Amino acid sequence: MLAEADKPFAALAAVKRARALSPDYLRAHIEYINIKSNFLGRYDDVQEEYESLIRRHPKNAVYLMAIYYRSNGQFGRQFLTRVVELAPAWAWAHYAKALLIKQDKPEIATSELELCIDSDPDANEAYHLLIELQERGLQRLGDAIRTAERLAAQINIRPTLRLPQLWRLRLVKAQQSKEAKLALREELSQLASGTSELDVLQAVRAAYTNLLSDSANAKLIEDRIRQIDSTWKPERGWIY
Repeated sequence: MLAEADKPFAALAAVKRARALSPDYLRAHIEYINIKSNFLGRYDDVQEEYESLIRRHPKNAVYLMAIYYRSNGQFGRQFLTRVVELAPAWAWAHYAKALLIKQDKPEIATSELELCIDSDPDANEAYHLLIELQERGLQRLGDAIRTAERLAAQINIRPTLRLPQLWRLRLVKAQQSKEAKLALREELSQLASGTSELDVLQAVRAAYTNLLSDSANAKLIEDRIRQIDSTWKPERGWIY
């Protein structure tokens, strides 16, 4: 969140401390790469940095996963395969395996993603890929909603990342009915009235905008956000 608030160097310092305290904490590596690539524009530098780490530590699955976790399974396959070989019981090895087989074996891929989530309940990327496979690949909307409910309950994942999927899928299940939209409006109103947490309010605003096309209520939430943080702007956190 520091990076999104135009404080990328403070954010970088924070994740560097996290990496120093826990060198094998994958999330710290992912955020480090994200900040240097997307907020500081140093993609080539961070790519070279991690390629160097991989050359020096070829059996470190964390470095391999950190740089290839965004793979769609079509590139970096040899490295994802190496992650699975090096640490088959690791949560993120299950995620890597799911990326490798999601096209040809979506059923097995969903099982691998569930194993990932069981081992690491904060594995945000695994939830989203699992929901995608359940909803679109396997046409199991009920399973996708249950995964979204589980995601929404993970308080260590930011609200803007964990809440929208559940709201969206409920509307899909209800075929965008007026009753479902009214229920979502009421939920959003109650959520917004009971919090001053910026990320929750941003999630609410996004739902008004993207799910309900309600610019009036979205504007009210924007005004509340600016009361808390006068420097906030709607495009904050967007990566161009």
